[in-house]
Amino acid sequence: MPPNEGVGITLNQFDIRVEEHSRTAEAIMRQAAQAADYSPQSFGLDDEGQPVTATEVDSRDPRSMVTRRKKAGYWRHPIADMLHVMLLLDAQLFESRITPDRPRVEFGDGIAESAEQTAITLDLLNRAGAVSTATKVKILNPSWDDTAVQAEVAAILAETGAAAPDPVGSFPT
Repeated sequence: MPPNEGVGITLNQFDIRVEEHSRTAEAIMRQAAQAADYSPQSFGLDDEGQPVTATEVDSRDPRSMVTRRKKAGYWRHPIADMLHVMLLLDAQLFESRITPDRPRVEFGDGIAESAEQTAITLDLLNRAGAVSTATKVKILNPSWDDTAVQAEVAAILAETGAAAPDPVGSFPT
């Protein structure tokens, strides 16, 4: 701007088009999900904002679950091969004392219930008298071994007083 024209700086506030950009980003994400053969709901698109259970996700997203199973099938053997090679290299290069066997690769379910849903299920089973303390601990902690489960059961029974013997005993009939 020439200094002798006497015109000052013109202020301008450009429109921030948040809605347009948001819709464009959502459309791109939807297109990417569909191109990868997933359901848009798997990525939080097309939801009404309501929390859903794992069963509802599985029933609403059959396309995503099929795609997940297919991709797990594609990768199961190559991952096992790569891990086997790594074990062989470990044994050869680092003189590890293991005998390398080809590992078996398994993919999990892919849908995990929320802690709240698990708690509700356990509460309903407990109210119905249809579940033992050991089963409740196993459901809540599926990766624990029997020793850890029994230790937790003993701690729960001791805390709740359920482990105490019946003070009345048995009466003769």
